[in-house]
Amino acid sequence: MVLIMITGWMPFGKEKELGKKYIESVKKFPLDRSLEKTVLQVAVRPTKDGYKTITLAEIKKGKYEEYMDRLSRQMLMFNEIEGYRYEFETFISGVDAMPMIGLELPKL
Repeated sequence: MVLIMITGWMPFGKEKELGKKYIESVKKFPLDRSLEKTVLQVAVRPTKDGYKTITLAEIKKGKYEEYMDRLSRQMLMFNEIEGYRYEFETFISGVDAMPMIGLELPKL
């Protein structure tokens, strides 16, 4: 399985603006269950430089490119917020990764 983690950083004082933009983006780009399964909608923590957010989605098989196109268009909405930065990271599950090295992930 493919997972996409979106990490965002925003300066202090932009919380409400970012929260409103997040609600606006979810309305414009509602969850498309044919592309993804939400693992973590959003988590937030303060840092010494502002707030850090993470979101995690499991991408449906064969839907990576379509999902990334949609996500990129959605995240462009956040460029209006001064000081906000984000990145996407692509992961594969341990279940899928271990066979690549001839092993099987132990069941816990």
